[in-house]
Amino acid sequence: MYSELFRPDDASLNVSEKELLRLFVERVRRKYTVSSELEDIRFQRIKLGFSPVTKLFSRSKYVFPYFIKLGDANEIERESRNYGIASQRIPPLNVPPLETYLQGTRLGKEHSSTSLIAFRYITGSDRTLPPLSLFYGYEEMSKYELVEVIDEIFQNVLRELHSFHTKKEILITKHLIHKIANFQNSEYPILLNLVKKYNHVARNARRLKFPHGKIHGDLHLENILLGRKASPVIIDFGMMYDRGCLIRDFAEFEVAMLVAALFNDFERTSIFAKMFYSSGGFLNNHGVDRFSRAAQTVRANLHVLSRSAPGYLLDITKLSYLYDIHLMRYICSYLLIVVETLGEEKKHAIVGYMTQIFETLHARVTKGD
Repeated sequence: MYSELFRPDDASLNVSEKELLRLFVERVRRKYTVSSELEDIRFQRIKLGFSPVTKLFSRSKYVFPYFIKLGDANEIERESRNYGIASQRIPPLNVPPLETYLQGTRLGKEHSSTSLIAFRYITGSDRTLPPLSLFYGYEEMSKYELVEVIDEIFQNVLRELHSFHTKKEILITKHLIHKIANFQNSEYPILLNLVKKYNHVARNARRLKFPHGKIHGDLHLENILLGRKASPVIIDFGMMYDRGCLIRDFAEFEVAMLVAALFNDFERTSIFAKMFYSSGGFLNNHGVDRFSRAAQTVRANLHVLSRSAPGYLLDITKLSYLYDIHLMRYICSYLLIVVETLGEEKKHAIVGYMTQIFETLHARVTKGD
């Protein structure tokens, strides 16, 4: 979900952000000796996800496209630090090369609270085209191609990042949704009701042991770019942290994928996804359409990963219970994003449908309580 193209002096940016973008453009211009030709550079804001800073893509026919994070200096410093860790663990072709890290202190004390970090987005397509994330590439893929990309994300790319070492008890209460005001102010009162239901379930959830490790923390489809030969490139490590429950990356990815599927083809997805979630069970055989087959693949990867921890064993019923609770959490969070970013027609349909999925999961989780 991208904004319209804009220039570095766009009014939606504050003074420090504009100055850092100008400095970034000047550095790129000098480095690649493109002089005044870079006047054609434009930026596009990414609207999806939970990152608290501004995320942009740049477009110019003279230089690489860039993925840029711009905003609070502490958040950008965290992105830089986490990227350093991730780039040592993830295969080189699956992370973008770092272009530059600019701190606002270079521009003066008054800009010290703002920083910028930029990565090159390597693609084989026309540089002036918008970047192809999995959110938009999803609809162009067959379900077999999509399964291959998902397997690569979780088996090859994130397996080394996760590198779990502990089997801590999950305390779902740590994952409560605390920013209730965001939902109270929504034009859809039903969202607040869903959050209250989720928080009640989370507070009373059974404590079960599950592998913990490093997690990406914001693994949605806009944070997965498609490089050459549709190889996934993972971006945005600002919310990565240690000792996180591995289920979170998988559950967020599945919910984000459901949003993309409904956004691209609501009629078809709504029929098959309802069958998928109503069937119950963690690993079911309702993989008829693209989304159901993809969700099945996500869960299969989690099942294999979770069982590979030394001395670890959790039966499929308990794994399904934990996974359903995490799905409920991300449905609440992504519904708020849907309400804030989509047009009226699609927004209304997706909110209504995902509310039904939430209620299905809620009934299943609370059935044994």
